[in-house]
Amino acid sequence: MAACRKHPFDTASANCRTCGDDFCADCLVYTYGPEKPPFCIPCALVAAGVRRPGGRRRRASRV
Repeated sequence: MAACRKHPFDTASANCRTCGDDFCADCLVYTYGPEKPPFCIPCALVAAGVRRPGGRRRRASRV
């Protein structure tokens, strides 16, 4: 079994339905119940509309 992407010493319990990465049970969100594939926390925040998809925005540097 693969290792969790965020916790490398924990074994992965499932894959994220959006990004496909392996995560442990602490990193997964079962938004549609245990029968449906889970989201990882970052993908769940995007799916809920809390965050935008994509990478982190860079802060503007102060001059």
